[in-house]
Amino acid sequence: MNEDYLLSRIIFEFKKQNYDRALTLCGENVNKNFNYIILNLKGLIFLKKNDYKNSELNFLLSIKFKNNFLDAYKNLYILYIKNNKNDLAIKTAKKIIEIENNTNQNSIFNLAYAYEINKNFREAIKIYEELEFNNYKNKINLFTNLANCYFKIENISKAKNYYLKSFKQDKKNIISMNNLLSFYLKIQNEKMIELFYKKLKKTDNKSFIFKLNESIYFFINGLIEKSISALKNLITKNNNYHALNIISQIYANIGDLKNAEYYTKIALKNYPSDETRFSNGIFQLINGNFNEGWKSYELRNFKFKDSSFDHIKNWENENLTYSSILVISEQGVGDVLQFSKFLLKLSPMCKKIDFILFDKLLPIYKKKFKNINFIKKSEALTKKYDYKIYIGSLNKFFYNKKITSAENLIFFNYKKKKEWEKNLISRKKNIGLIWSGNIFGPNEPFRSIKLDKFENLLKLNANFFSLQNEIWDRDKIFFNKSNIIDLSRNNFDDILAIIQNLDLVITIDTSFVHLACLCKKETWLLLSTNPDWRWFKYYELNPYQNLKIFRQTDFNNWDKVIDLLENDLKKKLNC
Repeated sequence: MNEDYLLSRIIFEFKKQNYDRALTLCGENVNKNFNYIILNLKGLIFLKKNDYKNSELNFLLSIKFKNNFLDAYKNLYILYIKNNKNDLAIKTAKKIIEIENNTNQNSIFNLAYAYEINKNFREAIKIYEELEFNNYKNKINLFTNLANCYFKIENISKAKNYYLKSFKQDKKNIISMNNLLSFYLKIQNEKMIELFYKKLKKTDNKSFIFKLNESIYFFINGLIEKSISALKNLITKNNNYHALNIISQIYANIGDLKNAEYYTKIALKNYPSDETRFSNGIFQLINGNFNEGWKSYELRNFKFKDSSFDHIKNWENENLTYSSILVISEQGVGDVLQFSKFLLKLSPMCKKIDFILFDKLLPIYKKKFKNINFIKKSEALTKKYDYKIYIGSLNKFFYNKKITSAENLIFFNYKKKKEWEKNLISRKKNIGLIWSGNIFGPNEPFRSIKLDKFENLLKLNANFFSLQNEIWDRDKIFFNKSNIIDLSRNNFDDILAIIQNLDLVITIDTSFVHLACLCKKETWLLLSTNPDWRWFKYYELNPYQNLKIFRQTDFNNWDKVIDLLENDLKKKLNC
């Protein structure tokens, strides 16, 4: 059969979605010099059939027959993106650019996108901004992706700038408007939320992405049942992952963990992934099913990625008597402060522990305690270790072990403590106040409290000090007019010394809870209806002795908590 005729027949059947017939025709090729084209087509057919293994095999064989066959590399890139093989997508995108002699901007864009979905946002930004400088044609997509990357690295101003630049390319572009609505919903800009919601309600009231945004809009405006109903309609129509994820979050936020877990399990069944397995595992931890929960908790690395130590074997409870182990900080400061206590249980089991700390935490930990060394990442990169483990993973081995001496790891700088004692001396009680966390933090904005809710409390006869380093826009006017003394610009070791000189710390669920408790300072914690998993069954196993918890009972309503807080504080101050 003539090669051109055979090729046209295969393409005809492929377009008609007669994939098995197309594969049969591929088998009729007898020209070895034509093999690379046929193998590439077979790869495409298997890709359409979602047979990723055979698809990859045929693309690779095509490349083997013709090393610089661009079509096969481009299809291989699509396969790796679709199959979440992001490292291979990056490698393939680089090869494509090499074959094209760095002349195709679309291929360069694809490399940036591969970095983006691999969570290497800074490298993606670097390439995207080079494309911007070189006047890349598809500016809407370019600016949107730049905005997404900047948002992921928590640069709100840059993210907003690029979302707006994308919107200004075409002010009728539905995707750009929805991106802006989604952005303003996340940062809680009420004025801009209303502006873009009304725009989209007139022009795009039926698209799926708008319906998702609208469900969140209903929720933040207190229309909870309307929000849930809208999401259930979306789920009924196509069982979409994003709708399942949002409805689960909504149920969790209002304290309905039974329904939250139910929709998470549906998401897991229909969209099995590390993310959905991790989410389901969190409910296992909440319910006290720790053996199962810790297995899923190990999948949390989809949220953070550091391949620097991939070459070191993970510790899975092997004998460590003659071994060294590297313990690596991860996620947030609060996790390090809370889970570092497990080093005290690990210590007698091994020869040496090196614990990598975030730079800002180095001054508040001892340089060495027994066989535990507290080091920078750069130091660990020059050493050899028998095993490694991330700090959160120590939970699965030691979560039920009673530990009462975690403060032994902390370096209490008594010179700084004395200096701050002089600065803070007063006849009034000194109280630290933390009312909001990082806007990108877990369960935001509902774990944080509007500062004006504390108006009456701030009138009590005490000195109030702000320790948090971020003031949300909604609080700035009240904060500037209040009697709160701002100490947030101090270094972490100064903050530690300040806390030691306070009479009380009042805080929402941030790292300050764990820091204050490590100082054995009286601490009052204000918890929302959707607290982190560690405040359920897990906390009962190893509670802080100096912590009092005020739990919210009604979603997004802090009035009862504030009333209880004021009453208790009045008693403490003898008011």
